[in-house]
Amino acid sequence: MPSSIYESIHVPCDKWIELHEALVASLRLLPTTEWTPSIVPTSKESDEQERKRIQKEIFDEYKSVARSTTEAVQSIVTKNAWPKNLSEKEVYFLTVMHYKAILFVRSIVVGRGRPPMTIVPFPSADVSTVALWLLSEWWIEYGLHDAYEEATTTEMLFHKYFA
Repeated sequence: MPSSIYESIHVPCDKWIELHEALVASLRLLPTTEWTPSIVPTSKESDEQERKRIQKEIFDEYKSVARSTTEAVQSIVTKNAWPKNLSEKEVYFLTVMHYKAILFVRSIVVGRGRPPMTIVPFPSADVSTVALWLLSEWWIEYGLHDAYEEATTTEMLFHKYFA
């Protein structure tokens, strides 16, 4: 009996798994931090105004470390080492970047309780190049926006990644 109706279009997922493991490993090498963006609710704004303001504040916090986090990502991907003097804010955003990239990769490979499988072919690039892309271009285009939208839902605050 087939394990999936998509079995005929499954492609090897070894590289996706390798990428996931690389992202987890680089996250483990990252120092920890207690720093989080300050999210200050006010009673003077409507719910929507408050969410938009907080999203902008988080985005502004990230913009202040965008260049340095990009350089740090290049360091971990190419040298397998984080820069020595990362600020608390940089560590925070690098952590969130990794969590978002890891969740993305997990969403491509399925198979809990059975062999992992995917229908998404791995790009024609090495694992480190795809990791760099996820932690830079993909993060800026999708991950960051997803993260700060998530940060302003009723159920979740941005800093919960550290809980």
